[in-house]
Amino acid sequence: MKKGKSSPTSSDFDENLVDDYSATFGNATGFLTSFHAHNHVFEEFRFENFTTPYVTTNAIGSNEFLLVEIVNKKLSFEQISF
Repeated sequence: MKKGKSSPTSSDFDENLVDDYSATFGNATGFLTSFHAHNHVFEEFRFENFTTPYVTTNAIGSNEFLLVEIVNKKLSFEQISF
């Protein structure tokens, strides 16, 4: 069985769960984003019919992290390289 901790775009994510996964978050009131890791590359994407952004972070080993800020229920993030 594939584990669900990775990004929905990862080959490690069970593709049979993607539609239910995206619909669950896409229909959740006040849900701002879904953060993921595991792929070790930055990626921002959206599923069809939903405005919720999904974000895969890069790896600390790649000398990068995300600075995330939520102000007045608005999400912003910035890639920081070091």
